[in-house]
Amino acid sequence: MPINNQGFEYGVFPYFHGALPTGDFEYGLYVDILGKSNQPPPNVTLISPIAGLRVSPTPVFIMECDPDPEGAPLHFIIEVATTNTFATIVNTFNSQADQTGWQYSTDGGTTWKNLPANGVQASSRFRVKYTAQISIPIGTYYYRAVAYDGTDRSIFYTPTVLKTGNAIIVTLKNPIQTTAAVRNIVPVVMRTLPTDGANPANIKFYVTNNAFDANPTWEDATASVINKGQAYTFVNNTKTAANWGLNIRIEIYANDSLGAISLDGFGFTFN
Repeated sequence: MPINNQGFEYGVFPYFHGALPTGDFEYGLYVDILGKSNQPPPNVTLISPIAGLRVSPTPVFIMECDPDPEGAPLHFIIEVATTNTFATIVNTFNSQADQTGWQYSTDGGTTWKNLPANGVQASSRFRVKYTAQISIPIGTYYYRAVAYDGTDRSIFYTPTVLKTGNAIIVTLKNPIQTTAAVRNIVPVVMRTLPTDGANPANIKFYVTNNAFDANPTWEDATASVINKGQAYTFVNNTKTAANWGLNIRIEIYANDSLGAISLDGFGFTFN
């Protein structure tokens, strides 16, 4: 094939059609290799939160990523949305905008370092951790994480279910004033607790008979809730406030159960 003599110092011809009889080309597309496009950063592998697992409203996100193919330092973006299409994003956490709460590890998570302002530049696969600095409203969401090299984002992500709010805690708005220290209480708590997790959801029930004190004495009466109809007898018989007062506190924890949880109602009798 005759040598092209049009003075192209650098170039490739990924497509051409026609003959090149005199060193020229009849039809073709010339691409300057000096203008080669940026390669997007590697895809991010999500480690936690685990899909569907209930977490604190300020969750800790952990992910893994390979180094940028062109050696560029990488930043990370986490987006939380109401749907898996990410049409409505409720939270965006960007390590380039603010490094607070961002860390990285090159030894599999044994040692964590603060993420540099210019991003992570590593020679091998590394982990990134972000502890949310603001609360995500309690509810069910989807989240995704991508790497960013200053030009492009990762081209693939996995929408992952995120449930915030792993505890229900209920107490009386105002303690019940009593003329003397309450000695016994019989509680009833109507609830739905899933058992699908290795560490199933559980309930705790606490009571106090000196609720008006600056530091009330809370006692664990959970056994009386588990064993319906069983009375709990208070241990405390002192107070520092002017009045005796009764209060209760119900705590329900999802742990790693994913099923529906509900607190349908509660009541108690006391003397």
